Amino acid sequence: MGRFAKTVLDELGLDRREKGYYSTPKFIASYLTEELLLMNPDGRSVIDPAVGKEELLEDFFKQGLQIDSFD
Repeated sequence: MGRFAKTVLDELGLDRREKGYYSTPKFIASYLTEELLLMNPDGRSVIDPAVGKEELLEDFFKQGLQIDSFD
């Protein structure tokens, strides 16, 4: 945090901060899906107000849930 300049590189070696897009790693998306389904196992739909490239929705799609999203 503080003293040094940080660079966050993507798979092409470009600084993601300059592009303005940060993807969610698969293991985090899967963890969030599992936890949300534990909190509401009878849920039938998901709303994602910042869908981006849909990384957070993949596991919900696999569960057959209704997806509403926008970006």
